[in-house]
Amino acid sequence: MSGNSIDKGYACRLRFTVVDDLGAKAALDGAEIAWALAASKAGPPLITRDSGGMTISTSAATVDFSLTRAETGALQPGRYYHQLSIGFAGREPEVYFSGFLIVEARL
Repeated sequence: MSGNSIDKGYACRLRFTVVDDLGAKAALDGAEIAWALAASKAGPPLITRDSGGMTISTSAATVDFSLTRAETGALQPGRYYHQLSIGFAGREPEVYFSGFLIVEARL
């Protein structure tokens, strides 16, 4: 993965660093975390991950997970919407990050 793009048909790893409103590492203990990728903001999810499919580092305040070759291979080249939502301990989930991810065709 490079910036906001991934390669079709290749495995990749996504990482998010989670900070609070003041820029300090967020407390991820007990957090409910979910990620989804869709063709558009209003579209149904094509790929999802939840806390069980992620590596969550509470000390580094990072969330990591991988997409498989099969998952990226099933996507057509183009622009996709993705978002990470977090329900910090004792709070309702809210969208922490959202943006666009480009899937690029490669040999």
